[in-house]
Amino acid sequence: MPELPDNKANILKMTLESTTQVPSTEDKTAKNTHPKTTGATVEPLAETTVPLSGSPATMPSSDSVDSTVMADNNTAIDSITNPALFPSPADTDAETPQISDVESSMSEKTRRKSSVSLPKPNDLELDKELNTLKVELEKLSPKHTARLATINHQFNRLRKFIEDHEQSLHVLANSLQDILNQKSAENEKHQQILKEQAHKLVAQLKSALEEGKSNDALSSWDKIQNSISHTNGNIRKELQALSQPLKAGITELRDWKLFAATEKKKELIEKMDKLQESILQPGDKIKHINSLHKQWKELGRSNQNEELWQLFRKSSDIAWEPCKEYLKQRKQLMTKNLQARRQLSDDLETLLKNEAETESGLSITDLDKVLKESETRWKQHAPVEHNRIKGLQIRYNKIRKQLLRLKRHQLKANTKQKMDLLNQAEALLKLDDPRKAMNKAKSLQQQWKQAGQGNFKEDRVYWEKFRAVCDEIFAPLAREREERAKTKSRQKLSQTKASELLGTLEKLCTLEGEALCAVLPGYKDQQQSFASCLEDIQGNQRKTLLERFNNIKRKLDTRIKSLPDKKSQQLFTLIQGCLEYLCPLEAKLLGPNPDLQAVQNDFDAEHWTSLLPKHTTENPSISKQGNPASKRSHDNLDTQILTLLQARVGKLTDSKDIADYHEAVELAGQQLKLLCIEAEIRTGSESPETDKAQRMEIQLKQLKKGFGQRQPDRESDLKFIQQSRMKCLCIGPVSEQDKLDFNKRLEKSLGLLG
Repeated sequence: MPELPDNKANILKMTLESTTQVPSTEDKTAKNTHPKTTGATVEPLAETTVPLSGSPATMPSSDSVDSTVMADNNTAIDSITNPALFPSPADTDAETPQISDVESSMSEKTRRKSSVSLPKPNDLELDKELNTLKVELEKLSPKHTARLATINHQFNRLRKFIEDHEQSLHVLANSLQDILNQKSAENEKHQQILKEQAHKLVAQLKSALEEGKSNDALSSWDKIQNSISHTNGNIRKELQALSQPLKAGITELRDWKLFAATEKKKELIEKMDKLQESILQPGDKIKHINSLHKQWKELGRSNQNEELWQLFRKSSDIAWEPCKEYLKQRKQLMTKNLQARRQLSDDLETLLKNEAETESGLSITDLDKVLKESETRWKQHAPVEHNRIKGLQIRYNKIRKQLLRLKRHQLKANTKQKMDLLNQAEALLKLDDPRKAMNKAKSLQQQWKQAGQGNFKEDRVYWEKFRAVCDEIFAPLAREREERAKTKSRQKLSQTKASELLGTLEKLCTLEGEALCAVLPGYKDQQQSFASCLEDIQGNQRKTLLERFNNIKRKLDTRIKSLPDKKSQQLFTLIQGCLEYLCPLEAKLLGPNPDLQAVQNDFDAEHWTSLLPKHTTENPSISKQGNPASKRSHDNLDTQILTLLQARVGKLTDSKDIADYHEAVELAGQQLKLLCIEAEIRTGSESPETDKAQRMEIQLKQLKKGFGQRQPDRESDLKFIQQSRMKCLCIGPVSEQDKLDFNKRLEKSLGLLG
């Protein structure tokens, strides 16, 4: 940092060169004095911008940059919140004279001049000087403390010469004294307010210095100094004493801002250097260059100011060089766009001229299209130089207004035509022939479509009325169509419902045994619902659905007939209960390590008896050793089933050893095989290869026995298979594998019948 000049010498020089009249505070504050220079008037920097064409905007000189007020650049160094993070520059120790020091020197000069004997003025000169002071005092604000003090001093000097002069001068002097007293009283109040504000600002300044808020601190300091400059006497001394301890902190803070501005400018130079090799488009590069210049301007003064400015400017000139061609092309483009807009205006004027010569004229649609396309073309041919577009813009706007006027006229004509069509439609309501009215209404509707667009609000109102009238005319036809639509909808709904019912009935055909019996109660209701649906269905759809229903009904009736009756179901329930008790005991003997004695001890005869009907134990014909496969004396199925169950229990309780029980297992297997073969013979199902010889033998016996007799019908075969299934459950004991194989063969035989 360069060495600062002697402050006292500058102040003394300013005092000796000044006139008796001390400059007003307004004159002082109109100039910005840099805090590190004495008496240097700072002129604001010219705005640095880059125009769209030509070379970069004139950049600020180093002298103007050097004289930039640091207090005006607070926003550029917001990032400095803790000065301790940076080393203190060595060349920023010089102190800055304050406004109060300058004014003190000026007051001393004024006192010295007042002590010098002056020539005695005459009446004319006194009157002139007093009137001049009065006029100035009347216009002067009470807030201008320094100027009030100067006027008061001058007035006191002039009063010494008034005593020996005319009475009129005394009156003028008294009037001036009254005004001066009033202004002084108001000034004292103003100084008290400034004093209170200064105390608050000092507190804010201390807080900002402690927290490292440079912008807030410098702003508060400037406001405090401004307040001091508008005070005098004891208040000025008090405020100076109050702010003096903070002066060192402000000086250090400004030094830090100088240091930070230097570093920031180096960064801006690096960014400008990078722009030289940047691949940015010229338009974007221009924006970046302008942005960097703006940031440089905001930083203001810094260390090495002139050297850094020259580097920055040189780099900026190099980065700007590629933009020149872009600006040249941009100027050519703007010239081309201007010509295109002129041509557009010529075309629109030609269109208006042709429109005036023709009788038909443009429709609303054509006018809308012309307006839209012209606006699009006008916007496409941009940008255009502002100094050359003004007249053309006025011309274009005038043409558009004429087109809009034509459109409004056409809208009005279309609205009138639609109103006439509405009146004609209302007249059709009085016709006695509905068919004739409908035909004429159709013609009016076509004319309405061809009428074109009208005024939006009126067009909407007329359309709603016209549509309501047409609806009333076509009401008979609408009712007829509505009835047909309802019939069609009802038929479609019935068809859908009938298809769903048929799907449900088809699922019933796949059910077996108890599942089929459970759904039979709703079978008749489904048939009735299907018949109701057919009432609304006509033609081929009805025929197709009915054929499908009959086929499903035949299959389902056949399956229903094959179901066991109620008595058979009760018998099946009895068998299930007995097997649930007996099978676990048999499983112990058929598994590994069988213990016959233990199983026989576990058998509960009383529980077994409770599972059987009462008459079973009282009927002597039911023997524990019965064999229905060889003895046909028991024609009753109940008796046969109970006999088989008792025989199965007897094999468990009466076997002497496990070998005897295994012989009973083999015998039960032979009985089941015999039942399966007989069922397969009745249904024509294939038997396993190992059983074909035995099947042939059984067939020969049946042939001899039934020679000349009537062959059993399908219903008899079905009954035989169902009884065989129940017998198969009762015969035992058998292994699990044999049980599965024999049940599978019986189910296959039953499937052939069903």
